[in-house]
Amino acid sequence: MFDVYQASSDNCQRYVIGKSGARPLHVIGLNPSTANQNKSDTTITKINNFSIQNKYDGFLVYNLYPIRATNPDNLPTRYNAKVIHNNAKIIFDYISDSNQMDIWVAWGQMINKRSYLIKSLSEIMIRLKSLDPNWIMIGSATKSGDPRHPSRISYKKRFCAFDIHQYMNKLKANQRV
Repeated sequence: MFDVYQASSDNCQRYVIGKSGARPLHVIGLNPSTANQNKSDTTITKINNFSIQNKYDGFLVYNLYPIRATNPDNLPTRYNAKVIHNNAKIIFDYISDSNQMDIWVAWGQMINKRSYLIKSLSEIMIRLKSLDPNWIMIGSATKSGDPRHPSRISYKKRFCAFDIHQYMNKLKANQRV
């Protein structure tokens, strides 16, 4: 089903899933759920449909933290710095090999569930800075300014610019880092 799939040997961590293409849509979610190389889930199906609708010929989905959990409340309370570092490196490697630099931010409000999710975003941003990616979201941000999760977005919504630096500054100003 998916020709791009990278996970830990025990499949408890998923780093990337998707369909290759010359112009793939890059997506950063919060954490992986149940989708694997042979089976989609609601979020991955929605991302696939949005990528097709917006004329991308593939998509690659990464996450702020690669530990699988069907509910963000089930993420570990303590983070592993090595996991965050490895995840950011893998994201950089895939995006730097791409011909296209659109990155759909799609983690929703749950970024506040664990403070290390913001640390992870910061590391990903630092790694990707040299690539000067085009950060986008679907529809409008939530009331708190977070980009919306794909599963809760209508197909009528369109991509628009997302100021990732302003967003991170707001997170830091709110002492959420």
